[in-house]
Amino acid sequence: MQFELEAMLTYDAGQVDQALLAARKATRLEDGLPLEFGPPDIVKPSHELMGELLLALNRPTEASREFQAALLLAPKRARSLLGLSVAADRAGDVRTAARAEAQLDLTWHRADPEVRDQLTRR
Repeated sequence: MQFELEAMLTYDAGQVDQALLAARKATRLEDGLPLEFGPPDIVKPSHELMGELLLALNRPTEASREFQAALLLAPKRARSLLGLSVAADRAGDVRTAARAEAQLDLTWHRADPEVRDQLTRR
């Protein structure tokens, strides 16, 4: 979480390279955690954060890979599915975008409409 916070703070300060470096450190650490008892209890998956940073930097193909990595550890996670849908769409990967959107629809089929609308505003 330290590296994730560093990534967000340095990104907000306009230090893009340092933000990506800190986010990459977070992904490496998270990837190295054992999964014997399930995924680690992490508030914000580091690959999801990395995907969001890359998407904000208009690097959708790289962002898509990061969201896919996030979904390996946390399948059906709404924010990762939403990120993947947006990233794949911007990268021109219509099939992946549609699959992510369909999975998101299944996951949220009973969600409160106002909550879903707030999260899906792009």
